[in-house]
Amino acid sequence: MKKIGLYFTLILFSLFLSNCSDPCKDIDCNNGTCDDGTCICDDGFTGANCDTELRAPFLGTFEGDLDCPDAPFDLGMVGFGSLTVITEGDPDDIFGIVITTPSLPFSLFSTGTIDGNSLTLASTSTEIDLSGIPDNPLPFDSLPITTTGSGELDGDNIVMTVNIIIPLLGTISCTSVLTRL
Repeated sequence: MKKIGLYFTLILFSLFLSNCSDPCKDIDCNNGTCDDGTCICDDGFTGANCDTELRAPFLGTFEGDLDCPDAPFDLGMVGFGSLTVITEGDPDDIFGIVITTPSLPFSLFSTGTIDGNSLTLASTSTEIDLSGIPDNPLPFDSLPITTTGSGELDGDNIVMTVNIIIPLLGTISCTSVLTRL
């Protein structure tokens, strides 16, 4: 009878130990921590193993036309029109992106911030050189501009609203659907 009690105690003890195994033992949460077998992602990451950046859909090379129906002059003459936009992750901000516009002779944007499916473009100021434009309709050789804007993901596209602020001329509102290349 003592042997049966000892075997029963050993069986209960081994069952107890087998139920106490670490549910996170074989879980790699990359950019997060494991809690009872489930990954809890750090800010800016998602996925079963926290291996996808939330900003990933915004990163890459995009192309689209800038439509500015209320512009007081043809913006194509100063480089606006068809846009190529390259976005990369900001190494200092998991929600930030760095933006370049290689299709333009000036920087239209510099940085942006991601919040879910939304993008907010930081205000960027630059000056456009007009001295080489034949038949320049403007009475000056350079044009200071400030751009602001926002965007939303629509599938693989970014639908943008851009405001171009030109002193003396006011604000020109533009839209663009940027398609991933």
